[in-house]
Amino acid sequence: MTDPDDISQEALDANWRAMGEATEILTARQLARRDVLELTGLTDAQLKNTLDRDLVRLDSAHNPGTGRRRMFSGSDVLKLAVAHTMSAIGYPMRWSYLIADQVERRAHLRLIGGSTESNLAFALYPNAAGDDWAFVIMSDQRQPEPLPVAFQVLCVDTLIDQTLAKLRALVADEPIPDLSFKFPEPEPSPYSPENDFFRMWATDDEGRTVRTGLTFEETQELAALEAANMKPGHGRDREAGKRYLDLIGKHEAARLARSLEPDQ
Repeated sequence: MTDPDDISQEALDANWRAMGEATEILTARQLARRDVLELTGLTDAQLKNTLDRDLVRLDSAHNPGTGRRRMFSGSDVLKLAVAHTMSAIGYPMRWSYLIADQVERRAHLRLIGGSTESNLAFALYPNAAGDDWAFVIMSDQRQPEPLPVAFQVLCVDTLIDQTLAKLRALVADEPIPDLSFKFPEPEPSPYSPENDFFRMWATDDEGRTVRTGLTFEETQELAALEAANMKPGHGRDREAGKRYLDLIGKHEAARLARSLEPDQ
């Protein structure tokens, strides 16, 4: 008959093995420096500065020994990604290692199935004294906590998912997916010819962009007067100020007339 204590130990060993296999993508030191650069998007100078200043607590040894390359783990990559993601939006690098450690623990917990929370995020803000930062944990399952008017948000689970996807692709010798945020193109300025919200612009007979109601030459002249700050009360040249008023008056009258047209 099998000893119940032996069964418990076998089950415990199997559980530890399963957790080790689940988290191996983070714990295995199998990444070279060039892999870290490719996965994080850092330059070699940025990585060197981070390592030399010990801005993030990494698993890998800083000086592995003469003739040996420093190899990095997936956890190292995740921590570096956290630190530089936050630094890019103004979070102090001197506090980044604390957030990086929290995110790494969250990644391990998720990989072993130890969390039922989804879409976890950190809301970060400086304390009242301004000498430290606090953070509030948010998720789909948590009631929102009071927050100051302005704060930063790190989408923790999203960053973990993206980093793991890149790590798994690299380990499998597959193309690393481009998961960078695609910034939308900004809307043209309402004062620009591309938008022309205020009906300030027109096209002359030669296809040149001009101020509404002005010729191409007058448009250039008005631009030069504006650049020289020749508006009344700002310049010493009274004639230039008078010329500015003449041109801007002509332009504004034409612009107003155009804005009142039915098809506008």
